[in-house]
Amino acid sequence: MAEAEREEEWRTKTNSGDDSSGVAFGLEGDLFIPVALGAFATVTMFSFLLITGWVSFLGASIWSSLPVLGSASYVLLLRHKKPKHYDVDLFEEIVTGDDGCRRLTRQPRHPYLEAEKIDTQAKARVNQR
Repeated sequence: MAEAEREEEWRTKTNSGDDSSGVAFGLEGDLFIPVALGAFATVTMFSFLLITGWVSFLGASIWSSLPVLGSASYVLLLRHKKPKHYDVDLFEEIVTGDDGCRRLTRQPRHPYLEAEKIDTQAKARVNQR
């Protein structure tokens, strides 16, 4: 029994290349990179704003926090634990107002009879204008 417990101690949780893309800082795959770049931009911007003296310490803190907050919110709200291309699809839907899916209103009983009815209704609307 002691040998089984000892063997279990040596086992570690691994992420095989086929099973997952890995986890870093609690984020799947390489999602930590935008947050790390945002943190680097925050430190750089804070240093620049303080050295130049354009804004006060409080102003530099507020302005320089925007890159890391923006990148972290993008990753956590639109990428982390979401389907692939969720952020792009959402942006496309907001811009175009269409999600790319065909909208079916209802299935007609007979396609030819319904098509004739729709054509006559469309012609009547065109003639009214």
